[in-house]
Amino acid sequence: MNSSNPKKCAGGQSWFPVLALLVGIAFALGSATPSHAQALGWEGETGVFLTPLAYTASSETQKFHPVVAYHYFNAGPVIGDFHEASIEVGIGKRFELGYTHEFHAFGSDMGANGLSPLWQNGFEIFNGKFRLVPENYAKTKWVPAVSVGFLARAGVRNVGNFIAESNTAQMSGKTNGDIYVVASKVVPSKPIPIVLSAGIRGTNAELWGMGGNAPDWQARAFGAVPLSSRGPPRVL
Repeated sequence: MNSSNPKKCAGGQSWFPVLALLVGIAFALGSATPSHAQALGWEGETGVFLTPLAYTASSETQKFHPVVAYHYFNAGPVIGDFHEASIEVGIGKRFELGYTHEFHAFGSDMGANGLSPLWQNGFEIFNGKFRLVPENYAKTKWVPAVSVGFLARAGVRNVGNFIAESNTAQMSGKTNGDIYVVASKVVPSKPIPIVLSAGIRGTNAELWGMGGNAPDWQARAFGAVPLSSRGPPRVL
């Protein structure tokens, strides 16, 4: 990212003011008390890249704990750049709610081979997660944390959605989403603990909304083995 020359997203709006607003909200809601660091995934939920974990954006010292994140993906001059600005709020120790906006910047190759117009204006992502079972429940050492969650994407105008609406008077975009259940467990290995996480999701999106809507709902398994700096929810 080159801050001296900020790119414009599709539609001509700069993504810097929105990201600055999210950071400001997080500082306004936060406190000076220490809290664990969080790792937010691409779509805003507590997780690793595109994989949600069973942990939530919680804090030992705050009832409401805000976390912000920014992700960037360079898809090249033909497709363009993708930016994700997220804010996630942990509520107590078991619940989180979040909002993410995806921004798409057109690529430099806008000729006959340019595919950038297939991604229009970005879209909105809303997510929520509730932890059903805390890790090491009932003083056991083998019980994983288990959570259920959802993602709802609104205003998706990508690829198939764009093609279907390109000849209409107004591109309203489509809505799709995911529902999932996930289990995560920290394994206290040395020198660095690892996290074992796996789950299943139902989705009617193509590539998490990046490819538009899928024809039908389908079940998809997912998993991750990230490294933990000190146990949940601090994940590298």
